[in-house]
Amino acid sequence: MRKRWLLALALVLVCAMPASTQEGSWAIQAPASGPLQGLVILYDRQNTSTLRLTGGGSDHLTGTIYMSSGTVVMNGNGCSSPYNSLIVIKELAMDGNGACLQSSYTRSQNVQIPASGLHLSR
Repeated sequence: MRKRWLLALALVLVCAMPASTQEGSWAIQAPASGPLQGLVILYDRQNTSTLRLTGGGSDHLTGTIYMSSGTVVMNGNGCSSPYNSLIVIKELAMDGNGACLQSSYTRSQNVQIPASGLHLSR
């Protein structure tokens, strides 16, 4: 039996700007090849942590967000650019004046799920 290992990486992005500047921007794109192809944010399926995202800037996220037991909290004053993401989460919470989450989906830039394996689960 061949063993497979998944390397876990903790990444924390912290951006600080003087109060007088405009909203910042960032872009994160999933790998285009390899074992994590199409996954931009990946939590262990038992991880119940919260991911906080802030809208209103010009942030770009491309790839699948997989947090089947986690929560996404969307903060902000308005919408960010639409994410090109398949989003698999347990819970979504909105916090802020006009916070929203927009997502489109391009199959080639996300985890590719074969149609024969696609089903709804509770």
